Amino acid sequence: MPRYRDALYGGETVVLENAQVRLEVHKRSTGWGWGELFVPDNDEGWRLFAVLEHLAPVAEELGVRVTLENHAENNIENLADYEAILTAITSPAVGICIDTGHFDAADVDMDELIDRLGERVNHIHVKENRGRGKVAFTRFGEGTTDNHHVIRRMLERGFSGCITCELSPQERPSTVEDLRTAYEMFCQYEATT
Repeated sequence: MPRYRDALYGGETVVLENAQVRLEVHKRSTGWGWGELFVPDNDEGWRLFAVLEHLAPVAEELGVRVTLENHAENNIENLADYEAILTAITSPAVGICIDTGHFDAADVDMDELIDRLGERVNHIHVKENRGRGKVAFTRFGEGTTDNHHVIRRMLERGFSGCITCELSPQERPSTVEDLRTAYEMFCQYEATT
């Protein structure tokens, strides 16, 4: 039986877990949401691949896209990690989320990533990092992450997925100002879509 709990944003989260995997599906009051899959993996990725092999056909049948997000210093951190997964799991239902700040922190060449895997991108998180190759997340608009370049490149490729702004949690007092900065950035692209 799944356990339920209220999430911080006022929505509902359904948690399904066993010893091998934990799935959290988050629903917002607006009706849309997302899921997070946690696969404890100290066996060089086999559990993640096994879960995706079973999940992909179900996602295809339901018309759902499974989107894998990168995180610096984690299981899915760089281009090689994604290529290994997407070579083994060829389902069109499995794609990637570009988290620009985390890729910047992991010293990933965004042009190379977009050139090689751009067609598998479902979602983009624009996030700010200060200093390529090191984890130093910062306020939106004050980092060295070239979010404009990533968005322009993806729009040129015909990207029509979701683009969201992920703010650094350390900067809560400036949330409204940071959202205004992100809004102004997104307005630049409104006419191109």
